[in-house]
Amino acid sequence: MSNNSASEHPVSPFWTDGIWLLLLPLTLLSYFFAENSQNALITPIVLGIATLKALLIGLEFMELKRMPWGFGLGFGVFFVGLALGLIVLLQR
Repeated sequence: MSNNSASEHPVSPFWTDGIWLLLLPLTLLSYFFAENSQNALITPIVLGIATLKALLIGLEFMELKRMPWGFGLGFGVFFVGLALGLIVLLQR
């Protein structure tokens, strides 16, 4: 019994660790913005950071980048649309 799936799509621990290490400061940055500012532009910034984090998590840790391109595109369109919709609703 061979494990062909592991050899077809090798996972680089360097890349995965890099994404994880990027998610940490993005989380701290969004926390800092949300807690320390009263500016109306903070909501879109925090939602933009959350969208970027969701895309990174989906592409790397849910392995959507290894799926047919439609899955990753649909995932990205969904989260960008959700963020834009929330920004529009919250700005009213």
